[in-house]
Amino acid sequence: MYKIQDFKEKIINCLENLARHTTLSNKAGRFDLNKDAEEFYRGLLNLFFGWNLKNLNTEKAPNYEGADLGDIEKGIAVQVTSENDSDKVHSSIKGFKNKSLKEGYKELYILMFKDKSDFPRADFAKTVDGAFSFDKSKHIIDHSDLVAKLKDAEFEYLKAIYDYLDKIVGLSYSGLDEDNDDLGIISEIFDYIQKNKPKKATDRDTIVNSSEIDLVSKIKLNFLKEQQNSIERLMKKTWDKKELVGKFIQNQIQEDEISINELICQIQDDFCTLRGSNKPDAQIQDISIIQNLSQKYIPERKRKNIGYIANAESLIFYFFEFCYIGAKTEKQENQQKFLFD
Repeated sequence: MYKIQDFKEKIINCLENLARHTTLSNKAGRFDLNKDAEEFYRGLLNLFFGWNLKNLNTEKAPNYEGADLGDIEKGIAVQVTSENDSDKVHSSIKGFKNKSLKEGYKELYILMFKDKSDFPRADFAKTVDGAFSFDKSKHIIDHSDLVAKLKDAEFEYLKAIYDYLDKIVGLSYSGLDEDNDDLGIISEIFDYIQKNKPKKATDRDTIVNSSEIDLVSKIKLNFLKEQQNSIERLMKKTWDKKELVGKFIQNQIQEDEISINELICQIQDDFCTLRGSNKPDAQIQDISIIQNLSQKYIPERKRKNIGYIANAESLIFYFFEFCYIGAKTEKQENQQKFLFD
């Protein structure tokens, strides 16, 4: 089960990745921070700060001046932007004075979701002109300011933020970075495993395979009930990349089948060690075993890189799907049932 530190690390990693990658996608559409940032950060900031922000940009007023979000009871307005220069700050202050301030908002925050600048010499006092209080060290924020609030946070606070991020942006690993060479990363992960595996002969008798399985039943069989929604979301994230893993595995089999057999044995052995069992077909039970197993196969310097995490998790789910690890379901005659039909 997740601990406080687990939630902190996962939230921090997610925010770091969001700062680097402004576009995430899934089979049903795209999550584009530049386009959807206002609504996304409305929910996120409410969780982090306990605000009750509403979206000020409506169909009737699509370009609300000087702010995108507002909590009128607390008097707080927020401008959400990917721009991180002083001109944007001056512009937001002017817009806030022209409209939001007159409507009862007293405090302006500017969230720069691609990381804020230092503004060491920038002076916004003339633009504010005494109309309201604005401290650039307090009122210009980015993800680092959100992370700072996690330091002494309690479990329920962290879990609510993690669940929100997992639900909204944890939809798919595909499209995170168009520059990622997925097959290249998979190949590097494979080489890393081969280089660091114990020297031993391949035991083909330990290799268990079934090409026709019921994934829905397999999830129910392997994971605790309260974790099944999380594991389904994680599988959705890896679905597209898992197909690339399959392509790599099939190509590798043509070149060196023994190396794939050794890979299977290594993953089964490592799974048994993490699971505390001598059987690769033991129930997995905890989602953390999947995540910890995937981390073992990422070079240390790459363990926070979203591309490597995505492909390593996809590799593990490839072997989970084909019953190399985890409790097995009975083979379905003349039927291939998919999880997301």
